[in-house]
Amino acid sequence: MTDLAALSAAIMASPSIRDLLARHVEGASPVPKIPAGITCGEIIAAIYDLLENTPLAPHAAGIVDTVLTRAAFAAPARASRH
Repeated sequence: MTDLAALSAAIMASPSIRDLLARHVEGASPVPKIPAGITCGEIIAAIYDLLENTPLAPHAAGIVDTVLTRAAFAAPARASRH
């Protein structure tokens, strides 16, 4: 599970995901922790695109699940700090 958490963090920090998030927050730098207007479908598609043609491609569904679970768990914790 630790490896999946590390992979999840790496995916969320990847340029592909960062660019996806940045598209929705024009003029903001850095991208806010909880950006608005991004659908789960966009995040899922970006992750599948990142993993395409890699040895991790067969595990994409599990990786997506881990990333979304981690994001869902972290969002309320981040919101409570504001």
